[in-house]
Amino acid sequence: MKSKTVQDYMTQNRYLITFQPDTDIFFAIEMLINRSISGAPVVNKAGELVGVLSEKDCLKVMLQMTMHHHPAGTVGEYMSSEVKTLDQNKTILDAVEAFQKSVFRRFPVTDGKKLVGLITRRDILRAIKETI
Repeated sequence: MKSKTVQDYMTQNRYLITFQPDTDIFFAIEMLINRSISGAPVVNKAGELVGVLSEKDCLKVMLQMTMHHHPAGTVGEYMSSEVKTLDQNKTILDAVEAFQKSVFRRFPVTDGKKLVGLITRRDILRAIKETI
């Protein structure tokens, strides 16, 4: 188990739903609903992680629309730009520690600034199952 890395259990980038900062927020909300996911990484045109859009971030849309009569906008206006990530070469034990110290259910996985995947608590459970 000590030699297994985040990369061994993450969902690879090519299978992820991602958004770009200029994506229409209503389109993003529709994608979250239709795909039954609670959030997605936001990347720039170079594939670098620039934020995460969560359901909680999307709730701000309703506030803007009702309280400020502000039309919706783009993902970049609502996303969280300070994102905790895990390097693809970290061990699964490093990932367990990161999950234990946070409230997050998933972490974007990076190689430098580039998004390469996503690891979830459920992925960690798969790693545990393999050791039984």
